[in-house]
Order: sequence, then C-alpha cells, then structure tokens
Amino acid sequence: MKEKMELLVRRGAAKIIGNYTPPALDCTQDLLDELEAASRLGPDGSEWAAFTAEIRNALRVHGADQFLRLRPIAKTLHSRQRSHTRRYLAHVLGSKRFSAAIHKALTESPVGKPLVNPNYPLSSPLLVQHGYHLTRLLEATDFDLSKLGLVVEFGGGYGSFFRLLRNLGYRERYIICDLPVMCALQRFYLRNVFP
Repeated sequence: MKEKMELLVRRGAAKIIGNYTPPALDCTQDLLDELEAASRLGPDGSEWAAFTAEIRNALRVHGADQFLRLRPIAKTLHSRQRSHTRRYLAHVLGSKRFSAAIHKALTESPVGKPLVNPNYPLSSPLLVQHGYHLTRLLEATDFDLSKLGLVVEFGGGYGSFFRLLRNLGYRERYIICDLPVMCALQRFYLRNVFP
C-alpha cells in the first residue's frame, strides 16, 4: 500500500512538473530546411523519407517548441524506455560512481519539452537511461572522462547523451554518426541547449 501511494505521489509530481511551457526555440526554419533536404537524400518512398516528411509536417502544424513530444519523434526516441527506468535509476543511485556531478547532469533541460520521468521528476526516461549506461561504462572501465580525446556515437537520438557528457565537463571532440533526419534534429536541439 505504501509503495502504491509513493508511486502515485511521484506520478503526480511528474505530471505537475511536466506541465510547463517550454522555452521558445531558435533555428526552427533551419530545421525545416534541413529536413526538406534530408527527405530528398533517400530513395523516393523509402521509410526514412516518409519519416522525415512526417516529422516536417508535425513541426509545421504544431511548432518546434515541444518537438520531443511530437508523435513521430516521440515514438522513435522514447519507445519502451519507461519500463526500464526504475531499474536504471536504482542502479545509478546505488553505484559507487554516482556523484554530485552526475546527479546534477541528470537534471533535464526544458528544451523541446522532453518527457518527465515519474520516478525521478527532474529528469527524463531517456536521460536516466543515458546515465545508467554511462555509469555502467565507468564501473566496467574506470574511465576518466576528462582524459578522453574523442567520443564517437552511432545513432545519437536528438543529442541527449552529448549533452550529458558536456554537462559532466567533457569538452573534446564528439562525433555523432546518424541518418540525415536525425542529424538535423541533433543540430536543432544542441543549438538550443548550448546557444
């Protein structure tokens, strides 16, 4: 009974915290132009061309300020993450590598109005997932992020993992290899998070 009540309180807090007006975002026309160009890169009628057109149309209709909640983007970037979030969060918070810096870096940016994590309302399910994977990497390798000279990420989503590392002090080269539609979303997000 106590666990159910705590869960209801956390979900209520997440709903209240998640009901905010996101900041107005810059570079929206650049994003639309990049998506237009990206739609011409693949073969006509391809799945990615259709996906790019779906994102572009959703942005035109609903605007870009809440782009992370637009259906074509959310279904790709946030699919089925919530089911693992509680386990990921428990591991991160219980890890010997968990620090005040990681705690602070797990605070989500309001840019794009990301989903709010009901188990950790100042973060998103995706950012908790990134924190989990980073923590596991640090536990397994004993890496010192300040000594890395290059990070290469394949399939960078909208750039959230880059933001996490940057908020932890990483300032060296970071390369994201991805499809043109996703690169456009990453540039848009990162330009707004780090103007």
